[in-house]
Amino acid sequence: SILKLFMREEEGFHDELSGKERKSSDDSNNQFLMLDFAVDEGLLQKEGRNYNFAHDQIQHAAYSLIPEDERGRLHKHIGKLILIYVSDDEVDDVLFLAVDQLNRGAAFIEEEEEKMDLAMLNLRAGEKAMSLSTFLIAVSYLKAGIDVLPEGHWGKHYDLSLRLYSLYAEAECCTGHFQEVGHAAGVVIKQAKSFENKLRVYAILIKSLAAQKKAAGCNTHRL
Repeated sequence: SILKLFMREEEGFHDELSGKERKSSDDSNNQFLMLDFAVDEGLLQKEGRNYNFAHDQIQHAAYSLIPEDERGRLHKHIGKLILIYVSDDEVDDVLFLAVDQLNRGAAFIEEEEEKMDLAMLNLRAGEKAMSLSTFLIAVSYLKAGIDVLPEGHWGKHYDLSLRLYSLYAEAECCTGHFQEVGHAAGVVIKQAKSFENKLRVYAILIKSLAAQKKAAGCNTHRL
């Protein structure tokens, strides 16, 4: 399948998650030759610059051929491809798609630099989801970003850790998951280097307590 063809190419695939470095023209041409081959075989359809499976059943069949323990590696590879073959100006348009793929392959991301790149991408996706008021989606990205942070991240990657945990607390507050708000805010209060860095989560905690009090009052009136 075309998916397995992509996987065979991964051994020589060393681009950063940020997509700032590009493959050589020979490698790029090889990838597109595989896509064109799949089009000729009727597996894919090409519409402009986009390639899509000709039918959902073809996609499901191709995916089922891949051993479960290799699927994560495939998702990681697809996520990298998405970021590499779009310009920096277009990254925001495919951000959710790319980060979803990379998150599904997070178990195969071992280098600390790659983990930090993925954590930053999840922060960007979380910020975008918050701006769209899709709070549950924001929670999932921010939690994924936190989960991929390496050991000792508060010491080595303080700013990113602070931003992830603070925004995660805010997103959980917006979804009404107040226990998670307290947990995330507690981590920030413990780890933050200054009172100013704690102010945001203090404000979120106040908002959370007010929302809980309001909800309790509504329940009392119903009784």
